[in-house]
Amino acid sequence: MGVQERRQREFQQREDQILLSARKILANQGYLGLNMDKIADEIEYAKGTVYQHFSCKEEIIIALANETLLKRSEM
Repeated sequence: MGVQERRQREFQQREDQILLSARKILANQGYLGLNMDKIADEIEYAKGTVYQHFSCKEEIIIALANETLLKRSEM
């Protein structure tokens, strides 16, 4: 396995971590309670790392909605 594959895998793992954290914050604190700072604190990465994956919280919510739709369609 090459370096590129490892980086892609790590990138995807971070993105999954961001989405999991965002889902938790959204469930507990609602839309207004969700922000990039809270996500970054939760996953213990810099806020810039979160922005490398998603440009805004609305983009995160779209990704969460897509995940949910995929899970529902699989059911």
